[in-house]
Amino acid sequence: MPEKSTRQKPTYCDINDVVLGRVGSFTDMNGRRVEITAGMFEEVVGNYDPAYHEAKFIPGHADGTAAGKFKSLRTDGKLLYGNLTQV
Repeated sequence: MPEKSTRQKPTYCDINDVVLGRVGSFTDMNGRRVEITAGMFEEVVGNYDPAYHEAKFIPGHADGTAAGKFKSLRTDGKLLYGNLTQV
């Protein structure tokens, strides 16, 4: 008879209102100026549908390992926020 596993299931939590970006002018990694507008954030929030595809949270993009998923996004017109689940 196989041994019963003593390994515990991981415990996850939710983290709300993680700031993902802000409105303004920025220089990208190629030296080009990029303008991020409130309208861009509103479009992202309006189009985000976690029922279709829940975006992964990959801090630093180092190895592609997800540290959670975005369950929702919101904006206040100045900042873009994400609510994370399974962190």
